[in-house]
Amino acid sequence: LAGSGLFNIAGHFDIIKKFGYRADRDFIPAVEKIARIMAANDVAAEINTAGMAHPAAEVYPSDAILDVFFRCNVPVTLGSDAHAPERIARLFTEAIGKIRRAGYRTISGFQKRKRYDIPL
Repeated sequence: LAGSGLFNIAGHFDIIKKFGYRADRDFIPAVEKIARIMAANDVAAEINTAGMAHPAAEVYPSDAILDVFFRCNVPVTLGSDAHAPERIARLFTEAIGKIRRAGYRTISGFQKRKRYDIPL
């Protein structure tokens, strides 16, 4: 996906936690490999707030994965999996705080598949 040229955004890196599962070994080397491919192909990572409303009670991806994205220069964007108008941009304030704590100073938007930066 990250190297195909078909996508601008990859998301839900650790959605499995939505179902109560957590990694039982170090997955960071695999995330780093994917993050380098994403950065080389200008693929942004989605920071998705939907996990806050599930038993995981946290944003996708975890802080550890977001730190890898930052270190590897992967741009980020926001998503809420709204599925209803009243959920659009739900919990974005919290997500922006998380993004800032990771070191980011911009998020990305897209127009006609061209990425642009939005200052935080």
